[in-house]
Amino acid sequence: MHKQIIILISLFLLILPVHEMMSQNTGIPGYEKSWEIKQGYFKVRKNGKFGIVNRSGTVIVPCEFDQIWSLDKNGIVKVLKGSKIGLYNLNGVRVAAPVYDQIWSFSDGMAKVLKNGKIGYIDTNGNEIIPAVYNQIWSFKDGRARVLKNGKIGYIDKMGNEIIPAVYNQVWSFENGRARVMKNGKIGYIDDNGHEIIPPVYDQIWDFSDGRAKVMKNGKMGYIDENGREVIPPVFQQIWDFSDGKAKVMKNGKIGYIDEKGNTLIPPEFDQIWDFVDGKAKALLNGQTVWIDETGNVLGTDTGTVKIAKKDTVRKAAETVTVEPEYKLNDSIFNDSTVVRIWSDRIEIIKGNTADVEYSGTHNKNYFNRRKKRKFKGHWAGLNVGYNNLVTASGSFDYPDEYMFMEMNASKSVGVAANPWQQSIKLQRRGNIGLVTGIGFEWNNYRFDSQYVLTRDETTGNTTYYVDSKPIKRNKLTTIYMNVPLLLEFQIPTGKERYPFYISGGAIGGLRLGSHTKIVYTDDTKQKNKDKFNLTQWRYGVTARIGYRAINLFADYYFSPIFEKGKGPELYQVSAGIFIYLNY
Repeated sequence: MHKQIIILISLFLLILPVHEMMSQNTGIPGYEKSWEIKQGYFKVRKNGKFGIVNRSGTVIVPCEFDQIWSLDKNGIVKVLKGSKIGLYNLNGVRVAAPVYDQIWSFSDGMAKVLKNGKIGYIDTNGNEIIPAVYNQIWSFKDGRARVLKNGKIGYIDKMGNEIIPAVYNQVWSFENGRARVMKNGKIGYIDDNGHEIIPPVYDQIWDFSDGRAKVMKNGKMGYIDENGREVIPPVFQQIWDFSDGKAKVMKNGKIGYIDEKGNTLIPPEFDQIWDFVDGKAKALLNGQTVWIDETGNVLGTDTGTVKIAKKDTVRKAAETVTVEPEYKLNDSIFNDSTVVRIWSDRIEIIKGNTADVEYSGTHNKNYFNRRKKRKFKGHWAGLNVGYNNLVTASGSFDYPDEYMFMEMNASKSVGVAANPWQQSIKLQRRGNIGLVTGIGFEWNNYRFDSQYVLTRDETTGNTTYYVDSKPIKRNKLTTIYMNVPLLLEFQIPTGKERYPFYISGGAIGGLRLGSHTKIVYTDDTKQKNKDKFNLTQWRYGVTARIGYRAINLFADYYFSPIFEKGKGPELYQVSAGIFIYLNY
């Protein structure tokens, strides 16, 4: 065995010098080192500087650069001089002077460039066909690309012409030849050529349906058509969805109904109107309950409520008792007997001019105390370890172009939560159902998969990004929240009552305690920025848990977007992983 090891070491020591000789090919006279990058062409080093020569030694790229990268498919090499990048081809022609912070690969004869922190495009001759004046240029689609300039969004074509000027806070995706836009905090619509077909004067425009959309203007609601004409003027505090050609509305704090043209069907003078059944609805008018028809005419009034004996009184009853009502019952309210069960006992409200409470059952109050009480202990206190991700409003992990700076490496986006305290509330005498609440502290790390650094625009205050001129190794956003849940938990005994199988779910809310970004560059220098980044201060969502004893699974989804509305991408947090229960 020892002899075999000695032989392997000897072979390694023999091969190593040969490898060094092969990697340091000095076949090109006058140079310290050379690498063949293409048949007949060599990258060479002299006095610590790099260049390119052919086999005969003819200089193609002068030996004056700090680094030269390999050829791309267009026969172009990237050169580095100081901290700036340029381009050469193998004909010895300088395609682009080394004045750029970064140059991306060519596609369709164009390459994206970064210059003084701004982005543009050059062609294969080095001409700046799109000047480097933009904070960001997204991918071209159908001959045009979304751009960000001084914190505002627009569109350009491949010649650099601004077909939609960069004057909008946001431009959503185009559908059917038009797109929703935000300008100075107001919403409108533009067409493919940038013409404002619906002026941006609305606080909100909901999705179009049947050629119309609900809008909000100066805090009041109405409807517009696809040409921007206000078919129902925005004068209402609220408009509910239309059904059978009519909709409930609120105006000056009062309720009424309108038709699809905005004509008044029931004047808005009621405090409340419930759903119509057979052409009638219960309504509240000046504090009195009334019945109205579909034109708002008052048909009659209700005068009060019926008092029913307390549950404890009913349980002690040995025979049928009569509870005197406060008023004569309206037959339109009680058409049939109503049965309510209390454990195995029975109470019946009988139709008529009196309210009879009938008790039938054999249990007395002592029966309910006979069974042994079982303590309910829920599952919250412990440690969560899982993965974070962000999804769009439709639940997709594919982001639109304007959200590309939020693309994440989900496999490295890890979240940890410590839940130090819980409170359990038993809801059922056997102790198998209960409520659980508590307090937890959650650290979420979002590892970005790009060179985009999160920041806030100084002009608009909106969350945006910039492209760092230094190469980045790691880029992440960290948030810290204090969480409070309210869970409904069901437990299934497994023979050992202390260790039931359980499933729980419910609401979870959180308060943001802090947030920061951390950048680690390739030279291992670091940059940390503590900021709010317009992250949501209060969040709410749902959580679910399932498991047995110590090892369990959890999943969270938050209905509130990670950024404040209108100040950042509309993305929602999802998390899933292992929950380690420490109180079993």
